[in-house]
Amino acid sequence: FWNVYPVTVQTPFLQEQQFDRLRQTYRYAKYINCVRLLGGIDLKKDDYFRGVDDQGEAVCDFSEGLAMLSGIRKCGFTPWIVLDNVPAAMSENPTRNRYGNTEPPADFDLWTSYVRQFVQSLVDEFGREEVSKWRFRVGTEPDLHPGHWSGTKTQYLMHYDYTVAAVQSVLPGADIGPGNIIDPVKKRKWKSWGTEIIDHCATGTNHVTGEVGTPLGFFGSSYYTAVGTTDERFDDLVRILRGKLRKYDQFSDVPVEIQEFGILSEGGQWIVGDGTEFGGSWLPHMAEKIYRNRVRRVFQWWWNTNKGGDLPIPLTHVMDRLESMVGGTR
Repeated sequence: FWNVYPVTVQTPFLQEQQFDRLRQTYRYAKYINCVRLLGGIDLKKDDYFRGVDDQGEAVCDFSEGLAMLSGIRKCGFTPWIVLDNVPAAMSENPTRNRYGNTEPPADFDLWTSYVRQFVQSLVDEFGREEVSKWRFRVGTEPDLHPGHWSGTKTQYLMHYDYTVAAVQSVLPGADIGPGNIIDPVKKRKWKSWGTEIIDHCATGTNHVTGEVGTPLGFFGSSYYTAVGTTDERFDDLVRILRGKLRKYDQFSDVPVEIQEFGILSEGGQWIVGDGTEFGGSWLPHMAEKIYRNRVRRVFQWWWNTNKGGDLPIPLTHVMDRLESMVGGTR
């Protein structure tokens, strides 16, 4: 379940001299989930979007993005594409929150042109057969307001419909789904609307076609926990997501995934990973839950919490043992 690694900064893959270090850091991964590929926290990737031509089409230069994806492949991984963030220059009132511009596009037709050209550039660079094996995700935690999305729920559903249509106009049948939602079981000051994406895709009116329904290839949530937590919430989360999908025959087999995962805090303070024996015991505890709930993929942040990748920690040793047992009988 651990063969996908989320990476928010892909520029190291531009430098072949770093490949050995990257292979060590992501040594359990087969896929690199390229978060914020279209726009970083500092908005520097916005130069992919260079303006609008006299036909109303986006003017784009994806050369750096293509080079990073080429580096990921040369390093031995398969890239998965996360289509965020919307370029600031494409939003009416661009707002830089914790993870970059969180506003929707002001013109969904212009956004469609941008995404369509990006996917076509992937096909031109890497070949249709190769890119058709990749996965596309529409944003990250759209119900985390305003950290990832400061638009409304309705605006995100429009954004999803238009983005799916843009991708599939180049790659019919592409594996695509929404951004991972925040954990709806965790108690917060506001109510998460993330699972309503499923309802929209099943029975809502598609904002592009005017017909009922939008493709949904997978559905993911985040799941973060704290030192000392016993994690019954994980079982409840999977049960809620799977139950919602099974309300609709067309989505009964859509896989439930955890697309952000890890020990986030201790005593109310963020630690983003645990390098102690607690972290070592927590991982097999969670692995048992993951297997029992038949969750096929879990994207874990910071396998090595010293961030250097060289010093094994208890969690790393457990990962090595899990990796060595692949293909065996539980």
